[in-house]
Parts: sequence; structure tokens; C-alpha cells
Amino acid sequence: MLPALLILACAGALALAGVPWPTSEGTQAEIQSVRLQNLRTELRGMRDELRSRESQFSEVHEVQEILTAEYASLAAAHASLVLEAAGLRDRTTAFAAERDGINDLLTRIDELEQALKDERSAFDERLSKETLRFESSLAGVRAAQEDFQAQAAALSEPGKRAMAPLREQVLVPVLQISGGEAVGSAVLIQRVEAGQDSHYLALSCFHVVRDILEGRDDFEN
Repeated sequence: MLPALLILACAGALALAGVPWPTSEGTQAEIQSVRLQNLRTELRGMRDELRSRESQFSEVHEVQEILTAEYASLAAAHASLVLEAAGLRDRTTAFAAERDGINDLLTRIDELEQALKDERSAFDERLSKETLRFESSLAGVRAAQEDFQAQAAALSEPGKRAMAPLREQVLVPVLQISGGEAVGSAVLIQRVEAGQDSHYLALSCFHVVRDILEGRDDFEN
């Protein structure tokens, strides 16, 4: 190959110098052989380059397919995230409505607690007044009882004997009647003798009898 290159170099130098190159058949054959060999070398280089480009194209195609699959996966994930975001917005709206309802309920509870405190305060005040009134009445009853006991102690024995029938007529006939949760007093009128149906007759207030008999089948009568 070296002589052929030397021949080409010489031929090139002579051509530049304007010296005509001998055109023998052997020389022309060698020049054609060198050119053919150069063309083959270039062809092999081009084939190698083509193979390299094909390999690079295959790699790029594989990467493109991977990126396409990843893009599809990302698109699906994005769609799922969009749906989740819409669901979160709906739940946020529902939570806000529930929070408003709870706040309204708490406000109502505060109002009821305040009303209950006011009622309790008013009840305590009424209870205090009724207690004072009851204590005052009880003090008057005790004072009257003490006065009655003093007068009774001051009575002579004949006076005590004179009061015995009155006691029998006024205090002894008084009895207590009850039924269910109702309790009241009554005055014994008489005992009715009727064999096995003997019974007592007693006089009481209407509201006592009403409270005791309420709930019976014959209550309306």
C-alpha cells in the first residue's frame, strides 16, 4: 500500500507543478486500484457510522418508549390527583357546613345554659322568699302552740275535765287518708253498722279525695 501512496503523492506533486503524468497502463491501473481501495475504506467507514447511528437510534427509540410509558403513568397519576382534589374540595365544603352547624349548636347551648342559670337564680330567689314565709308562719304556729300550752297549763283541774269531751270531739275524730302519692286529713263523721259491710264515714276536702282517687276507672263518677 505504501508504494501506491507514494505514487499518488508524486502524481499530485507533478500535477501541481504542471508536469504531465505519464499515462502508461500500469500506472493507470495502480491509480484505479488506490482509488478503489480508498472508496472501499470510505464505504467501510460509512457502514460503521451507519451501524453506530442505527444503534444510537435504537437507544433513542427505547428511551422514547420509556418516556412515553412514564408520561402515560404521569398523566394517569395527574388525573387521579385531580379527582382526589375534587373530592377533597367536596369534603372540605361538607366539613365547613358541619363546623357551622356545630358552632350554631354551641351557641344555642350557651344560650340555654344562660337561661338555665337565670331560671335557677329566680328559683333560688323564690325559694328563699317561700322559706322565709314558711319559717315566719311556722314561728307563728309555734307561738300559738306555746300560748295554747300555757293556757292549758294555767287551767284548773275542773277546766281540764271540761276540755276532755271537747278534745274527744275535735281532735280524736281527725284522721289521715292517703292513696298513691296523695296524703290528706279527714274528720270522722260516724261508724255505719251494716254487718260485714260496716264502715266509717269521713269528711275531707275535695282536692284530697280527687288526688287519691285519680286514675281509677270510675274516677269520672
